[in-house]
Amino acid sequence: AILQQALDRNPAQLQAFSSWLFTVACCRACCRIAHTLERRRVMGDKHLESERVVIETYLQEHGLETTLNDAVNAVVKARPRDPYVQLGKALLKASDGADAVAAVAAREILGSSGRPALEVEIETQRGTFVGVASSGPYDDDADRHGGKGLLKARDAARAALPEVLRGRDVGDQTAVDAILAEALQDGRLPANAVAAASAACCVAGAAHADVAPHAYIAKLAGQSGGAPRLPLPVVRIVDGQQAGAGATGLHVAGISVAPASSSSLEEALDLCAAVHEKVPAACVAKNVPPPAFGRGGGYALVVSGDRAAKALEVVVEACRLAGADDKVALSLECGAHALVAKSDADDDDEKSPAYDVEAFAYGDASFSKSGAEMVEDYAALLAAFPVDTLEDPFAEHDVDAFVQLKERLDAAANGDASAGPPPKKRGPVGGDSTCAVQLVGAACCGDGDAVDAFDERKTLNTLNVTLAKGRTVSGAVALAAHARGRGWGLVVSSDGDDGDAFAAHLAVGLRAGQFRAGGLQGAEHAAKYNALLRLATGGQQVAWAGADFRTA
Repeated sequence: AILQQALDRNPAQLQAFSSWLFTVACCRACCRIAHTLERRRVMGDKHLESERVVIETYLQEHGLETTLNDAVNAVVKARPRDPYVQLGKALLKASDGADAVAAVAAREILGSSGRPALEVEIETQRGTFVGVASSGPYDDDADRHGGKGLLKARDAARAALPEVLRGRDVGDQTAVDAILAEALQDGRLPANAVAAASAACCVAGAAHADVAPHAYIAKLAGQSGGAPRLPLPVVRIVDGQQAGAGATGLHVAGISVAPASSSSLEEALDLCAAVHEKVPAACVAKNVPPPAFGRGGGYALVVSGDRAAKALEVVVEACRLAGADDKVALSLECGAHALVAKSDADDDDEKSPAYDVEAFAYGDASFSKSGAEMVEDYAALLAAFPVDTLEDPFAEHDVDAFVQLKERLDAAANGDASAGPPPKKRGPVGGDSTCAVQLVGAACCGDGDAVDAFDERKTLNTLNVTLAKGRTVSGAVALAAHARGRGWGLVVSSDGDDGDAFAAHLAVGLRAGQFRAGGLQGAEHAAKYNALLRLATGGQQVAWAGADFRTA
């Protein structure tokens, strides 16, 4: 009302006053906005300063700036085809937890013929890695896998391995194996879980070091100098010691061929494959029934009479048909421990047990021979066939038989007519002038103490090494070094019938002279020989054991 009266008296003056009032209001608003912006600027500067301090502290704490600069400089210097891959690896190595085990899993898997194996899987920042063990202890549940199930081992591994391995550095195989061996010793883990976990960590350690498993093992064994050496394959042709409905009567574990005269791994495996293919035709030529497939990758022969001699005749004929009769030597895997009754096998006395040579015949037949009689049998086979290797010819505690065989072979080598004819396969075995016949300890020679005992009596001269026998990768490396230190030859064998090829890398890493992975019937056996072929044809320089496999 007052403004209306003023407007009526002097409209121009009121308009000026209104303009002034509006200007004042705008100025006050601008001042408030400016004040607010200033406050925000000050607060923002403080926030930015605080954030800058946090970032600089973080960079210094982790050395990010230096690490990034070093990684980029290394990539620029190397100029790889894909710089991002190398940059990623370089940055991953800078992580304190890059080599640590993050998770562990265990499971029962199936090998050939449906037989179980234990698989352990570990996870790191680089991925997942597995190890496999086909050995016991088993469940002893006769209703499942004939007592060879591994569910108890799986459950024990699942319960204990995460605590044992999580956070462990896979780059320190010795430390990993020590903690695994401790868990085995105190009963937290069974032997097969320890072996599988050790192999998985070894494969992971190799991947983290950007090398192949064989190169990683070679470094552990102090064998990393020079080119990797490919071992001579010893390929199973005939499988024996098959029980039950598949019994063939052959009491030896198997007969294998070793083409030592071959100039390369590829040529050696070609010869073995050719011999394998000719076995059915050789059976026809020797009036032996058509062969079945054996459980170890070879053929199962139904033979009678002098079964070992008859089976050897078939193999020799297959070699002749394949054009390899003068290019291969035969290996007789005797497996004599399987012929001894359990009561005798558990006897620690150094006395000769009875060997039931009918143990794998179909039916309840039984015919036992003494250690002395087995010596005569082996001497006759060595004189008649080109066999240069006997593996496990007697039970471990049959000291007398081992000594008698040694004396018999020594006398024959020295031309003593009373010792009977000398071995047909003449000349030093594997280029070793001290070895006329290769006597291999597999089941009968399980540790360093056994090596020492046999070496003292000079009744064995070669050790068959498996991962299971060493318990861990470090244990296998140590056992191989122990035997080699005694002047023994070295054979590495695959523990089981699964498709895992770790044993091939173990053989190359240990620079073993020979490698056994069964026969060629079945992909699970061929996979291990194929792992060697990949090394032979992978473009890197490799050495070949060949004819001098005991000395190279």
